[in-house]
Amino acid sequence: MRTTSMKENGLNGQTITKQFSQEEVLEALYDFDNLMHRCVLQDSYLSLGYIGKAMVDNLPFEGNGLEFGIERRYLTREVMDTLRMYVKGEITEKGFTYDFKGIPIKVRFIDNIYGFFKYPDKKIYGVEEFQVPNPFHKYWKARALIR
Repeated sequence: MRTTSMKENGLNGQTITKQFSQEEVLEALYDFDNLMHRCVLQDSYLSLGYIGKAMVDNLPFEGNGLEFGIERRYLTREVMDTLRMYVKGEITEKGFTYDFKGIPIKVRFIDNIYGFFKYPDKKIYGVEEFQVPNPFHKYWKARALIR
């Protein structure tokens, strides 16, 4: 089953609609998790945005792409070298974006320290365990301010 999302406004106020099946979303999640394992960051990244909300609410994903965060303290030279090896596209000071089979994946490098990132909550989504901010409701209210 494909889920339709109308969460983002395009140019001139038009709505952009993206459709991804839950299987496609899970495949993209597992691909990103594989990349994080290669970087030895499997326990250091956080699922943010609407994918994090879907995990917390235990519902199918509805959104225009997957969003993750990595605190800058985990970005060692070796991690960055591994990311450059596997990520197709530019890696900037703020993070990177890539597509997995048409699903945009955005990764933010987080500079500031936030209490809701200190002790992440673990959620099972699909057949894997992922980390989300804890408490999630505080993150959700402040998500637009995170740098």
